[in-house]
Amino acid sequence: MQQQPREAAADAKPHGELHKPRSEAATAEQCLLDALRLTRNRRALSFELRTGMSLARLWAANGRSDDALELLTSIYSRFLSFDVHV
Repeated sequence: MQQQPREAAADAKPHGELHKPRSEAATAEQCLLDALRLTRNRRALSFELRTGMSLARLWAANGRSDDALELLTSIYSRFLSFDVHV
């Protein structure tokens, strides 16, 4: 039995939704990785932390919590190495 157009669209929608976020996540990850490289090259540590936090959120949402923690730990440790005089 052939599906009606509405039923076919309803069946296809979950399949498309599964792939769409993955491709958007991959694009977002690449943009954030590029931004992270740029902030590191410019030694802009506060911007590196902000970018790292965004990337870590993306990774954690996609099951890469260990990678997210490692990234943030490496950035944060450099904040702790500053010699601050008040």
